[in-house]
Amino acid sequence: MVTKEPICRTDLGTQPKDPATPVWRYLTTVKFLSLLISHELHLGRLDLYPDKFEGLHTNALEKSILKNTSATCEQAKKMAESMQRTAREHRPVIFVSCWCLLHHELEAMWQLYCGAGDGVAIVLPYDGLVSSIGLQGTHAGVLRYLDFDRESIRTGEPLEIAMHKRVEYIYENEARIAYYRPDWIRTKTSDEIPTRMQIPWEPEDYIQRIVVSPHAPSSYINMIRDLVDRLAPKLVDRIEDSAMRYEGRGAGGGS
Repeated sequence: MVTKEPICRTDLGTQPKDPATPVWRYLTTVKFLSLLISHELHLGRLDLYPDKFEGLHTNALEKSILKNTSATCEQAKKMAESMQRTAREHRPVIFVSCWCLLHHELEAMWQLYCGAGDGVAIVLPYDGLVSSIGLQGTHAGVLRYLDFDRESIRTGEPLEIAMHKRVEYIYENEARIAYYRPDWIRTKTSDEIPTRMQIPWEPEDYIQRIVVSPHAPSSYINMIRDLVDRLAPKLVDRIEDSAMRYEGRGAGGGS
């Protein structure tokens, strides 16, 4: 029997020890409704993300070349500059979708992506996310977090470089889907490269849980139920309130 190779590859970077570990994507109400209406998962262009070190080598690259090769200081400097220039050139043609790989929700992620008001998190297993991606040329992996002043990325491949991030972001516990179009470097101008890519994605088929922000007003969950019932009725029974919400829960423990 011939085993069919998955469309989204998992031979890039690190994979979770338990592929059933949940992945969380925190969304504002507008982005959540957009997902339900469009049936598309959006991947953003790497060079447009807020962290301007995304997809680049670390500051320790030149020192690493000196340590691991016989290059002179001048040669190491030129090699590092060339490798960084190549990485920078490829950033606009790498697109990623970012997820938080954890068994529980995070207050920091609610604040970062949803603010102090409304919002939801969609949750499904990591392996479920991987199998849901139907676009050829996509890869899935867990990010490695590095001290950019002391550690180096041991690869020159742009897509693998994109699976690393500064240690200051380690709280995100990020897994990501990445799509790479190196042919666009020669065939498209910067303005012609799209700011995002869309992957057909059926929310009702893949989302296992919809967790409502603990900071949303009590009426918000009813609004979400009503909207989901209209747009994706199979998901209504998968809506749940945040485990962080204090209201309605016992104080527990104290005497």
